[in-house]
Amino acid sequence: MINNEKLFISNEDNFYLKQLSKIDVTQNYINWLNDYEVVKYTEQRHLKHSYDSVCQFVEEKLFSKENYLFGIYYDKKHIGNVKLGPISFSNKKSEISYIIGEKKYWGKGLATQTINFLSQIAKDKLNIVKLLAGTYDCNLASINVLKKNGFKLEGRITKSVYFEKKQIDNLVFGKVLID
Repeated sequence: MINNEKLFISNEDNFYLKQLSKIDVTQNYINWLNDYEVVKYTEQRHLKHSYDSVCQFVEEKLFSKENYLFGIYYDKKHIGNVKLGPISFSNKKSEISYIIGEKKYWGKGLATQTINFLSQIAKDKLNIVKLLAGTYDCNLASINVLKKNGFKLEGRITKSVYFEKKQIDNLVFGKVLID
């Protein structure tokens, strides 16, 4: 499977993924999760996060057989997360989700590179054939990340999310990794 070594996204040693553990839970990480601007397009916006709640989530994913939670590191700084899972090994499919918590790294293509890289890991190391990702229809940045990585719109769940005082659609994107 995937061990806890650094997975380098680029040839430079300053951009990599690392499986998260309790030691990686910092006040900065907790602050992202409590920043509406960072989490507004996620269900995390409904929660108040604490050190204990984030540690519990990270530990659950660390010991899960169906989920991998990675920190995205750039210049040795934890700038976001990407999760592969839950994985259905019997169906060779998984969901993928991501967040760049450090706003100064928004718009730099790091989420796009991360999704491309983790898609290859899913295919090569885990034999995943199909990836799915969901996003709100108003989250244009996430839609662009997915499209740049070859994900196609596969479904629209109409008026399924209450967001900023109105009902909006949830979009489901998919990508086949192995023909």
